[in-house]
Amino acid sequence: MPSKKRICVLRHGYYPEDVRVFKEVRALCEAGYSVDVICLKQPSEPIVDLIDGVHVYRLPLRHQRHSVIRYLLEYGLSFSLMTFIVTILYFRRHYSCIQVNNLPDALVFATVIPRLFGAKVLLDMHEPTPEMWVTNYGERRQKILKIHLALERYAIKYADRVITVNETIRTRFIERGASAMKIEVIRNVPGDSLIEDSNPYLSALPKVYTLITHGTIERRYGHEVILYALPLLRKTIERLQVYIVGDGEDLERLTTLSRELECSDIVSFIGYLPFPELSKLISKADVGLIPILPTPFGELCQPNKLFDYVALKRPVVISRLKAIQESFDDSCLMFFEPENYEDMAYKIIDIYNQPEKAKILVDNAYLRYDKMRWDKIKQIYLGIVANLNGNMRPV
Repeated sequence: MPSKKRICVLRHGYYPEDVRVFKEVRALCEAGYSVDVICLKQPSEPIVDLIDGVHVYRLPLRHQRHSVIRYLLEYGLSFSLMTFIVTILYFRRHYSCIQVNNLPDALVFATVIPRLFGAKVLLDMHEPTPEMWVTNYGERRQKILKIHLALERYAIKYADRVITVNETIRTRFIERGASAMKIEVIRNVPGDSLIEDSNPYLSALPKVYTLITHGTIERRYGHEVILYALPLLRKTIERLQVYIVGDGEDLERLTTLSRELECSDIVSFIGYLPFPELSKLISKADVGLIPILPTPFGELCQPNKLFDYVALKRPVVISRLKAIQESFDDSCLMFFEPENYEDMAYKIIDIYNQPEKAKILVDNAYLRYDKMRWDKIKQIYLGIVANLNGNMRPV
């Protein structure tokens, strides 16, 4: 029996909190690989950890979104430390493959020494950095934007294979010069084992009508659109409850806005929840809300929460954006015009008044999702990894 092939995963984020990384690592372990993870450290977490057989090495850094200078310093320090650690570990563990999950794109170059000694490099570009930069900082600082565009191009060229989350982003990479043969889509659907059995969508109206949204709380995700819609909604829906789950830099502003709009009595800011707890909360909700804004980033985005709601059989009210319509159409989701809180309120009321229509949307969306479940997508992912490991999966 051959010895286990070893893989290292680099992520400027947290493990196991990062659901995409956790799902990928779990798939690798189930397939027989030995996996190490290098990531950031939350205050309560140990620097070195062992989680379900995965060795986790954490940097004494936290991800914080502040000024451009802070942004560059944080990524620069992370890059330096990860380069050092992955190099030391490589000569001890002899990784056959190193997977790097952006952001930043430049993190892929932390693998330069292991790559020179034969390690293959898989780059997971689940977010487009130039569009993220323009969305967060505007089109000023053109020199930095040009640097991001160049780094993206060289990062894709440097990696042995690249994966991303949807065809819209893949097409954008190709338009900017990347090889189409090099890039594969691995959609950000939830892991099947993480999804609890959901409650069926009921046709009878509940006593309290519950709306939910979750994820990082930042301006680009449009949470304020939900809050502006609430005064209109409560005119029609007498007993209404809204759950906003997650943390982020926009939380304080949204909390203040909910008070100004006199709707703080029906809005609950929950904070971060582990996915098993989150899935139970989603299963009790009536509608999932995704008011993502039409920014350069938003136009390319298929939010994780979209697949969470569809997998858990909740109707979804969502901004009408290109990347989302790549996978789901009007027979599956209730679209509203981006940033238009009145249209959002109208579409929520439409679902409230026509629960049978909502049920049809749920069923149609789930049929689409069933063709891209993680148990199917996972095989594509593992096939890419096996190919990088010489077309052999560990036994």
